[in-house]
Amino acid sequence: MNVFSCPKILLTNVRSIRNKVDEFEATLSKYKIDLAVVTETWLNAETENLAAIPGYQHFNKIRVGRKGGGVSVYSVDRLIMNHTEHHDQCNFECLWCCITIPNNIRRLKHYYVGAIYYPPAAAGAEQLVSHVIETVDRIRSANHEVPIIILGDFNDLNTNELCDNLGLTQVVNFHTRKDSTLDKIFMNYPELYDDIVQKAPIGCSDHVSVLMKPITCLPKNDHVTVKIRPMKDSSMRQFGQWLVDHEWNNVYDLMDTTDKTAELATTLQNAYHSNFPTELLKMRSTDRPWLTKRVKQLIKQRQKACVKFGKSSKWKKLRNGVHKAIMDAKKSYYQDVISGFHNSDSSKWHKNVGKLCNLNQKQSFSIPGLNEEETAESINQHFADVCCQLPALDQNNLPAYLPSSQPPPEIYPGQVQRLLQSIKPQKAGHPEDLSAKLLRECAFELAPPITNVFNCALKAGTFPDRWKHATVVPVSKIKGANTCNDLRPISLTPLLARTFETFLVNWIIEDISV
Repeated sequence: MNVFSCPKILLTNVRSIRNKVDEFEATLSKYKIDLAVVTETWLNAETENLAAIPGYQHFNKIRVGRKGGGVSVYSVDRLIMNHTEHHDQCNFECLWCCITIPNNIRRLKHYYVGAIYYPPAAAGAEQLVSHVIETVDRIRSANHEVPIIILGDFNDLNTNELCDNLGLTQVVNFHTRKDSTLDKIFMNYPELYDDIVQKAPIGCSDHVSVLMKPITCLPKNDHVTVKIRPMKDSSMRQFGQWLVDHEWNNVYDLMDTTDKTAELATTLQNAYHSNFPTELLKMRSTDRPWLTKRVKQLIKQRQKACVKFGKSSKWKKLRNGVHKAIMDAKKSYYQDVISGFHNSDSSKWHKNVGKLCNLNQKQSFSIPGLNEEETAESINQHFADVCCQLPALDQNNLPAYLPSSQPPPEIYPGQVQRLLQSIKPQKAGHPEDLSAKLLRECAFELAPPITNVFNCALKAGTFPDRWKHATVVPVSKIKGANTCNDLRPISLTPLLARTFETFLVNWIIEDISV
C-alpha cells in the first residue's frame, strides 16, 4: 500500500480457518492484502493462536458456548491496528478495530473497521442492528468524517437500516454464495475504491471471496472559493467614521421614492465595499457544519504565522484564538440551530444532531435531462408561474374609502433605530444588503436617511421596486423530492424592506384590534 492511499481489503468466509491457514496466507501474499476480514473462523479459546499469519497482526472474536462462527481481522504489520474493545458487545460475533496508516494524509489516516458474522435465522437481529448504529454514532461524534467500513457475512439479516440511518453504501454487487449476496461491505466513502471483484473461495468454502482495490489517485475534496468581507474592528471604525462625516443631502434632495431608495442603497454599498475589502476563502463539502468563514479565516492566519514566525508567541496566540473560536462556533451552532428543537420538535432535534455528527446525507435535487443551470431556471419559472396565475390588482376596484383622506403616520428616527438594533446578527438578508450586524451596530447613524426613505414611501403610497426583489431558496416539502411541485420557496427580501413592513404590520394590527 502506498502513502496517500487506502488499504487493499479482502473479505472471505472460510468455514474453519484451522485447516486453511496456509492457503489463506498464500492468498494474502498473492494479492498483497493490507486488511482482511474472515468470518466463520470456527476458532475457540484453545485454537485461536493457531490462525496467526507472519507479517500480520490479528484480533479474534470467538463464539462462546457452542462451536462454529467467529470473526477475525488481519492487518499488515506496517499498519497500526487497535482493538476498540469498548465498542464490542459480547452477545454478538462483532469485532471493531481502529486502523492507523502512519504518514498518510490527515483525512485518511484513521479507519474504523467493523467485522460481523450473523448466523442464519439467529435471534437478536434488531439488537445487532441497533448496536451497529449506536457504535457508528459514537465513532462519528469523536470524528465525523473518519472512514468507516463494516463488512462480514450477514446471512438473512435486514441491513437496509445501515444504509438508511447511517448513510452507508453497500458496494458488493454480485452473489457471494449460490444466488445470494450474503457477504456485504458497507462504507461511507465508496469513492475511495474503484474495483470490487470476486475471487476464488478459500479451500472448500462455498462463499466466494471479495477483494476491494483502492483507487490509484486520491480524489480531491470538493470545494468552492467564496468571497467574504471580514468584519474587522479597524474596518468597523472606518465605516462608522464615514457615517458620522457623511452628509445625506444626495438622498434628502430627491423627491421620488424609487430614486431615494436606489441612491441610499448605492451610497451604502460603495462605502461598504470601500471599507470592507473582499478576501477569498475555500469552503469544502466535508467541512463541519459549525466551521464558519470566520473560523477558517483564523486558521489561515495561524498557518501563515507558523510558516513566517515558527512556533512563536504570535503563533501560540493565534492557535489559542482558533481553539476558542471553534469552541464558540460549536456552542453557537448548537444554541442557534439545535437546542430550540429539544422540547418543541424532537424529530428536528434528532435531525440536526445527526447533521452535526455527519449522520445525514445531503439530498440533491435534479431534473432528468437538465444541467444545474437549467434546473435552477426551471425551478424559478415554476415559482413565477404561481404568481402569474393571480389576476393583477385593479386600482379602480379598490374600496370607496381608499385612498384615505388622512395623511399617513410619520416615522421618527428613534423608532427606526430601535428596530435596527433588534435585528438578529445572524439574520439572512438579500445579497445587496448591508450585513445584519452592520445595520445593528450602526443603527444610530443609519436611522436618519432610512427614516427619510420610509416617510417618502408612505406619502407617495408606493413600495420601492428595489425592495420587491427577493432571493428565492427552494426547500423540499417531502423527503426525496423529484419534481418542482415537491418544493416550496423561501424568499429572502431586503432587511430594510422587512423593517419598513414591521411598521405597516403594527399599524394594521392596531387598527383592526380597536
